[in-house]
Amino acid sequence: MNIVSKVINRLEFEKCKIEQYKVGKKFDATLEEAYKRLELFSHNPKTSCYQRNKTIIPQGGYDVSVIVPVYNTASYLKRCIDSIVDQNSGYRVQCIIINDGSSDDSGKILLDYKYCDGVTVVNQDNKGFSGARNTGLDLIEGRYVMFVDSDDKLATMAIRNLLDVAFQYNADVVAGNYKTVNEKGRLCREYKKYSFQKINPEGNLYGQPWGKVYKAELFTNLRFPEGYWYEDSIFAQIVWPLTKHVYTIPEIVYEYTVNPKGITAKSLKQSKAVDSLYITEQLLKDRQCFGLTPTAENFAYFLRMVKVTYKRTQRCNGVITKCIFIVQCNLYKHYEGIQIKENEHLQIALKNQDFTKYLKAVV
Repeated sequence: MNIVSKVINRLEFEKCKIEQYKVGKKFDATLEEAYKRLELFSHNPKTSCYQRNKTIIPQGGYDVSVIVPVYNTASYLKRCIDSIVDQNSGYRVQCIIINDGSSDDSGKILLDYKYCDGVTVVNQDNKGFSGARNTGLDLIEGRYVMFVDSDDKLATMAIRNLLDVAFQYNADVVAGNYKTVNEKGRLCREYKKYSFQKINPEGNLYGQPWGKVYKAELFTNLRFPEGYWYEDSIFAQIVWPLTKHVYTIPEIVYEYTVNPKGITAKSLKQSKAVDSLYITEQLLKDRQCFGLTPTAENFAYFLRMVKVTYKRTQRCNGVITKCIFIVQCNLYKHYEGIQIKENEHLQIALKNQDFTKYLKAVV
């Protein structure tokens, strides 16, 4: 982004913020009215990640099951799948590829892998990332599971580096470092946050599903909530609190392709960005199904998500911004009695339902 574009975006943001303040000061609504306005603006899927009727995931003859959701990524797809099937890790790898209603040449490319050893290709109508991953989870036969996006790739020794630690320490999760590349495969940046250590994942692990291996049993009764953007929130809200033995390793295990057409890039201008609020609320409810009670760590995550949700929806009109604020104030009550020092000004704004202080605290 050049300097002119940055200036224009900043001016647009300041204009939005002024409008939000003016409208927000004048507009008021009950919680019920706020929900109704938000629903008219963007539908709330209200789908749970808790699947009551699921049974313990069967253990087959594989050490790891790699799930790859595919949707219109033909130009990246061969590179992605080859990075999995060519690992030569010494472990038994199951690769489950879900062609999620692609309209490009992805389906034709996948024909080359249909009869590869350990590879399962499923073609289905489009269900989105969550629906595709869930189809894959229903088919896994490995002790561990990985997620790889079809425009990305695994590093050469990724599976061996991750599983060596997973099996040695009977880990629930093992996470490695990653790097980003542009659409032409040129290096953008290396992220080397992790060293070898056992950690508390809450607040210390990246929330993306990729770049890690997970014990398959973590997904007993757990699926990605369908119909939302930002479905990856299940990891910070649900998965991390369910784990006991989590390790990180220093090796780069994943290559992430920066996609200017991805959800992160386009969400600022779309009403569906309100899913950031919807999924936060739904997962707070779902936590109870997994026996998870409010904690200081989860409260800290909630406050961070309040700020993230504001940034994702900052281009919305002032009425929607105020409605989101009203709902956030109600969600804040879920954590009454828990005290933390993080984001103190935001806590005060939500507790006192002070919209002006809220706008200052979330920026």
